[in-house]
Amino acid sequence: MKSTLDRLLTLATLGVLFLLSTVVASAAQAKPSDTVIASRTAKVDGVKLHYFTAGHGAPVILLHGYAETSRMWKPIIP
Repeated sequence: MKSTLDRLLTLATLGVLFLLSTVVASAAQAKPSDTVIASRTAKVDGVKLHYFTAGHGAPVILLHGYAETSRMWKPIIP
């Protein structure tokens, strides 16, 4: 039986993998006028995750640090 910490680490890993596969922000190719930042959510193993998608091209993940939120990347994404 998995401990609570093991389950949280598994969820965090799944969340990072999910973000790696879905967050698209290519600053080199996107123009500020054509960049629409979409706010989305996904439920993974009972945990609701929030993420942004934007732009086109190769996937790029922008992970915030401790005591930050994903909103810190909004000015940088375009």
